[in-house]
Amino acid sequence: MSMPSLSRVSLTLVATAMLATHLAAQESAKSGDANSILAQETYIRPPAEIERLVLAPRHLNVTLANQSPTRRHFVKMHSDGMPSVQDFGKTWDTLAGFQVDPKANRLRPLTTRAGTGLEIIDATTGKSTAIDVPAGAHVSGPRWSPDGAQLAFLANFDAASHVYVADIATGKSRRVTTAPVLATFVAEPEWAGNDRIVVVLIPENRGVEPRAPVIATGPKVRLTKPGAHNRTRTYADLLEWPYERDLLEYFTTGQLATVDVRSRAVRKIGAPAMIRTVDASPSGNWFHVTVMEKPFSYVTQVSSFGGIDQIWDAAGKPVVTLGRRVLRDETGDDDDDATTRAQADSSKRNVEWLASSDGIYFLQGDAAQSGAAAAAAEEPGAQRPRTRDRLYLWSAPFDSASRKAVLENSSRMSEVAFSADGKTAFVAVVSRRPSASRAASVVAVVAAAAAAARIQPRSIRIRARW
Repeated sequence: MSMPSLSRVSLTLVATAMLATHLAAQESAKSGDANSILAQETYIRPPAEIERLVLAPRHLNVTLANQSPTRRHFVKMHSDGMPSVQDFGKTWDTLAGFQVDPKANRLRPLTTRAGTGLEIIDATTGKSTAIDVPAGAHVSGPRWSPDGAQLAFLANFDAASHVYVADIATGKSRRVTTAPVLATFVAEPEWAGNDRIVVVLIPENRGVEPRAPVIATGPKVRLTKPGAHNRTRTYADLLEWPYERDLLEYFTTGQLATVDVRSRAVRKIGAPAMIRTVDASPSGNWFHVTVMEKPFSYVTQVSSFGGIDQIWDAAGKPVVTLGRRVLRDETGDDDDDATTRAQADSSKRNVEWLASSDGIYFLQGDAAQSGAAAAAAEEPGAQRPRTRDRLYLWSAPFDSASRKAVLENSSRMSEVAFSADGKTAFVAVVSRRPSASRAASVVAVVAAAAAAARIQPRSIRIRARW
């Protein structure tokens, strides 16, 4: 093998050194350019390629979504594209991951990301009908009436949000709320039959918005459970001071009410509360409500705060408690975690109204072990006790006599869907085996909504890989 000459090696080293010097000079120039740009302290335009990608008119895409109950029409939301700096620059409060536009009493995204118009498209003919949108408002949360003849939506003005209802045939709309909507937790109108809207309104005699004290009223205090391992995550935003707890309560406490879409008559339902979600029964006489509860936390976000899940009657009286979620502040020990998982395993889940009656359906498993026994079951190699899972139907007035178990299974069931007449349910059962494939069974349950007898399901087995 011949050796390279000394002159060739020298030339290679010189060329490499020159290339390294050139690249270093380029990087230095880039760094200098970047520093000079930053020193200007102003907005700059990105390269044309980046600008074209960011400003691509994705908002002009049309998807067959938000279909009417008749499946004939669907809603197209119009948008101006990317929100403006003016909208993003408006004053807003961030409260443990919960962003609020304080001037308008609504979620910040309804100010920065709402649509500019609504259009109804006939899926059979392609005919489109523009919905009248009030001047100066953006729109959000369009919801069909059960008969598909009307569309309710939020009109988000600069200082308030109101519910409007549009006639699908003509596109004409009118405001139905006289008091502003509190569009923080419940940010969409809900129908109760074809003639009433369920909303959360700003309460009367609400009081003055809490303000930050000029001088701190006390020290910053954080408490954790003695002896527990601190496994708290790092969050971009948490509650910091007592007044922020007051502010969160102020912007989430609303008055549940129904509004007649013709007369605009308002009927209050219960007392003001921190209502997270509300879902009306088909008749509008019962309400599935979840309410956020104190205590709040300084170490986790609003999504982990505690709450209660209930059925309310038309007067706002809780008639049954479906479940309660405790504050998850991630400062507990292993026994606490195991107990929480055991409670979750036996809680009511997939709670929904039956389409044909004032009744709910839900899934619930047997009560699992708790405390030390539950912690022991989580040990490596330990075998968890086998429990039964059931599908229940529960009709008004939601007493012990009206609750029926219609399906029992040895494996945990997941999704449930009922036919329009309420006589057939499709229940997904996923078998989680330690293999490359998992088997999902869709169980067709033939049973009347008020059936009292245990039924034998027909099973359709589907194999899927994921």
